[in-house]
Amino acid sequence: MSPRDLEPSLVPELLVSEIGASVDFWCGLCGFEIAYERPEERFAYIVRDGAHVMLEERGVGRNWLTGDLRQPFGRGNNFQIGVAEVDSIVDALRGADVALFMEPDNV
Repeated sequence: MSPRDLEPSLVPELLVSEIGASVDFWCGLCGFEIAYERPEERFAYIVRDGAHVMLEERGVGRNWLTGDLRQPFGRGNNFQIGVAEVDSIVDALRGADVALFMEPDNV
């Protein structure tokens, strides 16, 4: 098996308001790690338990804008992310007063 076989077939790229705050949320609270980043483009590629996500700051780099953006970004999107252990993430989010839209499914 080649390293390419281990890469996911789909990696969402999320446009964010401030890369530092987003990295703090995803890595600090949700336990992701930065696989690589392009600081000059305000871009971070993050991973956890086989889940991969790209974060890119709005207005910097090569944003894929198809229309006007209004906060909160991502309305109507739902991402299912499988992790080995979810309770510590939920505890960290609650400890940071982050409201959950819905309780996670422990499948």
